[in-house]
Amino acid sequence: MTRKVLCIGFIILFAGSVIAQNRVVKGKVTDAVDKQSLPGVNVVVTGSTKGTVTDGEGGYSIELKEDEKSLSFSFIGFKVRTIETGERTTIDVALETDIEVLNEVVVVGYGVQRKSDITGATANIKGEEIFRQPVLTATQALQGKVAGIQIISSGQPGSSPQIRVR
Repeated sequence: MTRKVLCIGFIILFAGSVIAQNRVVKGKVTDAVDKQSLPGVNVVVTGSTKGTVTDGEGGYSIELKEDEKSLSFSFIGFKVRTIETGERTTIDVALETDIEVLNEVVVVGYGVQRKSDITGATANIKGEEIFRQPVLTATQALQGKVAGIQIISSGQPGSSPQIRVR
């Protein structure tokens, strides 16, 4: 009998300690400069795939186990920030903007490519050249300026010209 009581007591004690190991961490994610809330920020337990996303007011809530000690916050246009949680249950985070110089890109007929990846010929027209010409449309401004572009106007009032790129 005492053996049964001891086993049941041990099981209850063990189950209680397992339940007590989980905790809920809540908080709000904002922009470091404007202090505006950031909806849609990814909040992930560092080193795992377990995570959540902030709501419309920048709030989040995530359940952590005892061995999960840090959270990573990431959002497009902002620096990734990793925070040690310790024993805290409320963590408010301010993300800094990530300003980097973008590589030159070239818009092609079906997408965007880096300038360094293009093997064919490219042409540039400065806005000053187009601005100097007294024209009504952008297509008229390009006519005769770029090799490989053929602009054919039908002459009908209100009709759009055909643009052919070889």
